[in-house]
Amino acid sequence: MKFARYLTEEGWAIHVLGAELLSGRPQDQTLLAEVQGIPVTRLKARHVTTAIARVIAPFKRLRRSRGRVASGDPGAGSDTRHSPTRPLSSRLARWVAVPDDAVYWSRGVPSAARRLHRERPFDAILASGPPYSSLVAGVRAGELLELPAVSDLRDLWADSFRSDWPLKSQARRYVALEREVMVKSAAVVAASEAMQAEALHMGATRTMVLTNGFDAADMPAWSPSLEDPLHLAFLGRLSPGTTDPTLLFQALARALERDASMARCRLDIIGPDAPWAQDLAVRLGINDIVRFLGFRPYREALALVAEADWGVSAFEEGPGAAGHYPGKLFDYLGLGIPLLVVGPEESGAASVARQTGCGVVIGGHDVEEAAGTLIALAVAKRSGEAPCVPDPEVRARYERRAQVRRLSALLNELVGT
Repeated sequence: MKFARYLTEEGWAIHVLGAELLSGRPQDQTLLAEVQGIPVTRLKARHVTTAIARVIAPFKRLRRSRGRVASGDPGAGSDTRHSPTRPLSSRLARWVAVPDDAVYWSRGVPSAARRLHRERPFDAILASGPPYSSLVAGVRAGELLELPAVSDLRDLWADSFRSDWPLKSQARRYVALEREVMVKSAAVVAASEAMQAEALHMGATRTMVLTNGFDAADMPAWSPSLEDPLHLAFLGRLSPGTTDPTLLFQALARALERDASMARCRLDIIGPDAPWAQDLAVRLGINDIVRFLGFRPYREALALVAEADWGVSAFEEGPGAAGHYPGKLFDYLGLGIPLLVVGPEESGAASVARQTGCGVVIGGHDVEEAAGTLIALAVAKRSGEAPCVPDPEVRARYERRAQVRRLSALLNELVGT
């Protein structure tokens, strides 16, 4: 959306080709005003996991009615050391959807692009992913129309946590699709140096690093209460085994056992509902500390985070951690709130947190050490220690408008204007 908005300001006429909205997914209608007037064509989503979920829903309801716990439900058993598995629908989708859930949607994109091109010719194609299927669709549409296609890679591909497939043939197909995209792209825009290195390794001939960023106009002032106890905020979608708060929750529970005053601290989770995470909080006895606020419109969500002392980025160690830069990390930077990264110490997110001069990284899986870090943050807050302010020069590197100017310059060069 931000690319569409600011490329328009740079003089580009944008037509967005996307998918129909998925039923049940949260929508933020407040953002539409920012892209008013930009035409959008939506193709049928054909989302694989959603389709499977519809098919198996009656069977899951039947199992629940008989009092059985579904596979992957974190309520099964009492061991809280490991996160729950992915939902059954997601696991089944891995057998039929390579590289991802958008594969069947993507197959209709080149012909749709050709129809749009006939109505009003365009000069270049910009495809963003994940989903990686959109990148495949972008280069194939570019090949069909003999236009330069730019692939905007927002996450690692072959080196990502998504690269574990049930069959070797699927894994080979997954990698082959990335190689096709990288070779056929007129340029690859990568969200980190690690992603750029992967793109070059897979055959890209022209690359540019363009990280995620923030829009300064969206950002409220960071305004934590100096009198209240420690207040943490997580913004985004929780997902078992990836953006996973298990270590953070366990550390909070252990900190509460060691220091009763931690009961007054608060962790706000702002994002789509995650029942498995709510169940985990209950089982660990921290449901009075953790508040699940649900999905909120973007600006409302930012205002909630702005009241906290620390913005939390939580994810599990896995393939591609070195290049992992969660998009919400840059919202925290835009707010000017200190970063608390719960995840691998060598991750991209941890690197950004350290660059700010006042980020804290909780790495590994040592619950005792993580609990000690949280207690130390709470003690510092109680003692009246002045809040840490991230380095403004680091913050300025990630402003969205300046980033899109670089993207526009690349596109202009590719189309010869």
